[in-house]
Amino acid sequence: MIRVVGLIRVLSIVLFLIVLGLVYAYLPVMVRVLPQDATLLFHREYVFYSAVGFFFLINLFVFILIKMVNALLLSRKGEEMTAWFNSIGFVINVYVTTLFGFIGVLNNPLHISASSYGYLNYIGPILLIIWLVGIIYFSVKKKSTT
Repeated sequence: MIRVVGLIRVLSIVLFLIVLGLVYAYLPVMVRVLPQDATLLFHREYVFYSAVGFFFLINLFVFILIKMVNALLLSRKGEEMTAWFNSIGFVINVYVTTLFGFIGVLNNPLHISASSYGYLNYIGPILLIIWLVGIIYFSVKKKSTT
């Protein structure tokens, strides 16, 4: 189960790279980052490299956190709790991917209406809440003896 979660995390990284490439290809030279503020503009290369750097740092932090906690969780709470804890990497990757996708939608008003894709901003927090509920459930649940 832990390997499946690892594979899903890797697939979420691939999804981010695909979305990053598509969004970068369609970004104008100057990019709006906030929907309400049209004066806050950044160069598209700055946005691209900032997104890559942020994504790398977040994944590095999560990877280190998972490696530090895995052995303890596996011995105390079992494989289910460990796999669920490891899924935080997937959740965060999907969150960052949807936020960057919305930046792409926001900056392409001629072809795509940003108001139609407002739900992208809610996918990440909903996944985080589901993940937190699962962590609470697995931390309260007794370790299975299989």
